[in-house]
Amino acid sequence: MSGEQDHWLRQKREIQAYNTFFSALSARADPCLAAHGFEAPVEFPRIEGQREGVAAHPDFLLYDGSVFLLVEIKQGTNIEDRHIEQMEECNRVGIERAETYLTDSEVQEKTSYDGNVDQIETCIVYEGIDEEYLEKCRNEWDNCREKLEQLEEETAILTQGRGESLRLLTGEFNSTRLQSRFEGGIDLPVNPKTEFVVTESWEKECLAVAISHTWGHQAASGPVQISASDIRSHFAPRHAVPMGRIKRVLHFLNEIDACSEVDDEEETYLYEFTVDHMQAILDIEQTVSEQSVEDYLMEDDQTDLDSFFDEDSDDEDNEDDDTQ
Repeated sequence: MSGEQDHWLRQKREIQAYNTFFSALSARADPCLAAHGFEAPVEFPRIEGQREGVAAHPDFLLYDGSVFLLVEIKQGTNIEDRHIEQMEECNRVGIERAETYLTDSEVQEKTSYDGNVDQIETCIVYEGIDEEYLEKCRNEWDNCREKLEQLEEETAILTQGRGESLRLLTGEFNSTRLQSRFEGGIDLPVNPKTEFVVTESWEKECLAVAISHTWGHQAASGPVQISASDIRSHFAPRHAVPMGRIKRVLHFLNEIDACSEVDDEEETYLYEFTVDHMQAILDIEQTVSEQSVEDYLMEDDQTDLDSFFDEDSDDEDNEDDDTQ
């Protein structure tokens, strides 16, 4: 599969990596992080820095009433410059900023903790990099070694895998408790529960798959109608998916005959899934693996971009930035 065609496979693996890591908080893990007091009150946080325009946005924030742990999840076998930059951003978060963020996120209502922070820690977790890869990176590949050493200066580096363990590869935590816990490793389940179905940046292919799986499959038992607002509410508050993006994906699903647009005088972007759409629904992963949603919509001017601008400021100019 070429670089132009692997967009869905990358998204799928990214989502799987989220679910693998999140399973470390569940009773399926041994020992589970929750048993050690850690909770995940916020996923995909954005923590503003001291300077305007600078923010840390890791994949997970774990908190145990004292330690504020920022976690970045990666899949694949490349250490990239962007990974180093992301951890630098996380390391700029100070205790005062962390406590303010917990207060703003209403962590006191979500957990049994009061929002006090004694220590800030960071780590990056790779699904695809292990001890063998690290040895080759350090001893055989000059460019890889340079990036590894830069990353080690910024954060602890962990590895994970389904049916394997979440464990420390290199680097250090300042917390001796975290250092000990991850050096010992956490055994992870072979089949983690699916808690996440879209990527951090709400890419259109994974949204199309998630909508088809969540509502399309229900059509086997009878017609299902869903609006763009319903879908947005379903993903909130974990994912603040822009309305313009949801409308665009629904239009795509309508174009490939995975659903039908319902005449709606109130213009709530109402769509219906029925048994007649089932083949397209079942084929959705294959469809988006062969061609991206955006490429399909732009082909032969099938859609007018201006028609998808959102009235509540989730406009298409900003929502199409899928960088991580």
